[in-house]
Amino acid sequence: MMPGETAWRVVYFEAVRQQLTQWGQDADRLGVLPVYGESLRTMNRHLTPEPFVWGDPLYLLRVIDLLVCRGFAQLFYVRYSVDRVRRLVYVMEVVAAPGSGLGSSGEGEPSPG
Repeated sequence: MMPGETAWRVVYFEAVRQQLTQWGQDADRLGVLPVYGESLRTMNRHLTPEPFVWGDPLYLLRVIDLLVCRGFAQLFYVRYSVDRVRRLVYVMEVVAAPGSGLGSSGEGEPSPG
C-alpha cells in the first residue's frame, strides 16, 4: 500500500461467513485451530492492503469492472473480486484444500470461476 492510501475494505458473502464459522469448529475438533487462525490472518493480511498482489487474476467482469482473483491461505483457497473504484474486496467463495480436513464434503480444487 502506498503512503496516504486507505486500506481496502473486505466484505464476506454470507455463505462464506457461515463456511468459515463451520471450519473454525472443524479446526478446533481436529486440533488445528492455530493453523486455521493463521490462514484467516494470512487472507486478511493480504486482502486489506494489496488484493492485486496476493492472488492470481482469473478474469474481469467488464460490465461491473470487477477483477476476480484466487488466492491460497494454507488450509483453503479463496475466490474474491476487487472493486477498484470503491476500494472493496468481495470474498465470494472459500474451498477447503485437499487434505486439510475442513468440511465433510466438497474438498478439492476450487471452482474455475
